[in-house]
Amino acid sequence: MRNRILMIIVVTSGVIAFSHSGGIAGAKNSDQAFQKAIDHFARSSIVQKKNCITCHTIGKSGGTVGPILNQVANRRTEAWLRKWLKNPNSLKPSTKMPNFQFNDQELNQLVADMKRLRRSFDPEKILADNPDPVQAGEKLFQAYDCFACHRIGKKGRFVGPNLTWVGWRKSRDWETVWLRNPPAYKPGTFMPNFKLSEKEISALTAFLHSLQGQKNEEARKWESMTAFILDARPRE
Repeated sequence: MRNRILMIIVVTSGVIAFSHSGGIAGAKNSDQAFQKAIDHFARSSIVQKKNCITCHTIGKSGGTVGPILNQVANRRTEAWLRKWLKNPNSLKPSTKMPNFQFNDQELNQLVADMKRLRRSFDPEKILADNPDPVQAGEKLFQAYDCFACHRIGKKGRFVGPNLTWVGWRKSRDWETVWLRNPPAYKPGTFMPNFKLSEKEISALTAFLHSLQGQKNEEARKWESMTAFILDARPRE
């Protein structure tokens, strides 16, 4: 009986250890595949020929005019990518991106490469691991690659609104309605519908509401300048 119990303990421990190491290896392999996809896309002949990094960041280098493309498949569908690459103006008439007149082969290759630019994550795990809603919202903000279009302080892009002071400008109620379905609230918006759960929206709005510029040197300078300009007191 004692030997049988010891055997069960050993086998169980082995299974746990195997599962744990497999999880670590799986995450590592996933990161490696993600980086490989980015490197492949950055070196592709079409990206090189059209000099896409003039406007877009791919990997750790590139321009700041357009969105960061490292995780573009986390926020865009294959159909959207195809339509955008075929004619950007059809989706955003004010876009600075030119119509490159890609042929079918180039279009298919670009879409195939960009579909691989995705980093897997589990929203439920993020919420479970971060009981503080502000921290959970920040982790979700990063996971959904919101910095690809939005800026907070000195990080991110100016494709979408600067969110450094969004908690000062917008209410949580407004953010909740917006995040549920941006295109329904504002038809034609460049922001996609991420189809977030109510728990995710609650965490994200908590994080966004916390962004009021106080912890940001850039924001403090902006606020000081604004206060100086709006100050009606006479000056010497």
